[in-house]
Amino acid sequence: MKNRASRKGLKIYILLIFFEIFFLPSFQNTCSAQVKADVSTYSSLIQQADQALSAKDYAGALLFYQQAVRAKPELTYASGKIAEINATLEANPN
Repeated sequence: MKNRASRKGLKIYILLIFFEIFFLPSFQNTCSAQVKADVSTYSSLIQQADQALSAKDYAGALLFYQQAVRAKPELTYASGKIAEINATLEANPN
């Protein structure tokens, strides 16, 4: 009887180790995957925003610049362009 209880405890312990090895890292490292994606998407967002700004699509450019700021808030290029677009829209409220 005591042997069965220890086997059951061992099975549960092995199951917990299996779960920790295979599934726990996928829940903990979501940020590292986002960081890699943010670096590649930042440049594409800036390119799309610059194209929209040159086409005078201020709403589209503003959206892309805001997404770029969320992707890399430490860089100031996108926030400067947002301020420039807001100043342009305030000067010409069409």
